[in-house]
Amino acid sequence: MSLPTIELMTNLYLYGQPTKPSNLVDDVLIRPKSETLPFNVDINEYMNGPGRFATLDKFNIVQAFFDPSSHPLTDNNIPQGIYTKAQLNAYYGFSEIWISITQSDYGIGDADFLTRAYIWQSTAFKLSDDTLFEVRADGSRHMYLTSIQVIGQVQQDFILRQELTLQK
Repeated sequence: MSLPTIELMTNLYLYGQPTKPSNLVDDVLIRPKSETLPFNVDINEYMNGPGRFATLDKFNIVQAFFDPSSHPLTDNNIPQGIYTKAQLNAYYGFSEIWISITQSDYGIGDADFLTRAYIWQSTAFKLSDDTLFEVRADGSRHMYLTSIQVIGQVQQDFILRQELTLQK
């Protein structure tokens, strides 16, 4: 399985099939709005491609935990202990526990820029729910992360009838 191309996704969107049909006025090309066509993508390939811009430094909780001066509304003295993601989000008062990546904002000179921006323009990510944060007695801070995960189904901005899912 490989990441889709611009041509493939455009054909799926316009014609509901991977290739351009020979008869572009065929009535079978008219589909109900509710019709979707699943398209599976390998999660590892996605995270090494368009998902590579979802990095830890973009998460508010990570910034606030490792650089307390970045979050002036709390004191810098989190007591020694191990904290869940939910506990730290409550401590810092964060309501958004995810990040959104707009592909056209990243890697502008990269070879895959146009494909990423066309197919994957907006995607959301979260830290895995079992992520832990530790403050040790000496004040050092550590994070134990299982993964950065894509939130829900990834859908292309321009494709309303094309459902994309990520597979492990």
